[in-house]
Amino acid sequence: MLNINVMGRLTADVTTTTTTNGTPINSFTVACNKSYGDKAHPLFVNVTFFNDIPTKIKLKKGASVSVVGELRQHDYTAKDGTKRTNYQVIGNSIEYVPSVQSSAVTPVTAIGRLTADITHNEGNTAGSFTIAVDHGYGDKQTTSFIKAYCFSNVLDRLEKSKVAKGSPVLLVGDLDCRKFTRKDGTEGVETFINVLNFNLVSYGKKKDTENGENTASAPAPAENNSVPAPTPAPAGEDSLEEFENLLDEDLPF
Repeated sequence: MLNINVMGRLTADVTTTTTTNGTPINSFTVACNKSYGDKAHPLFVNVTFFNDIPTKIKLKKGASVSVVGELRQHDYTAKDGTKRTNYQVIGNSIEYVPSVQSSAVTPVTAIGRLTADITHNEGNTAGSFTIAVDHGYGDKQTTSFIKAYCFSNVLDRLEKSKVAKGSPVLLVGDLDCRKFTRKDGTEGVETFINVLNFNLVSYGKKKDTENGENTASAPAPAENNSVPAPTPAPAGEDSLEEFENLLDEDLPF
């Protein structure tokens, strides 16, 4: 599960196509304003609805909207032949909103398993990890992998809960992005979750995160190990710059 609520403005009019059996496909991009301290940047989120809701409400370029849906990983081959990954939201509902804040939170809730132990920065004040999230049921299951970053307050609680490779967790956070330079010199954009809170969950079966086998069943209700209320990530010099040394370009982002 990778549930998300995106608030922002359409960058262009909705593009409409249909499947071979006549199901409408309505796609558009929402631009969200993100900031850390005095550093602002846009987050562009691709959205797809497999119904005619966007056309019924007459969405147009510049419309201020709130979209609720599920974040999915999309793998593709770039023009240079390299494998790339981006993300799109499969929309469930959408509504107009009067206006979008200059810096809007993009709430995301994810349930999945860590693909490796948490990586720490040099001062042990921040950490990063990747979680594998299953979508679908039975033989129609797919998996999305998404990076997550956390600061000291959340990191301390993760370690006290002994969260490590293979641990099933529910993450609550803010979706964001950053630009980076790949090893071949090309520019890329990494999408990640800024973790504000978490809880441990139970799975019917353990997922093999190394081999990518989708063996995990739907998660059971969260265990009774509640955590304190979310604390926003610090701004300024303690913001995303702390994570630069944590990036691992061997991961699919």
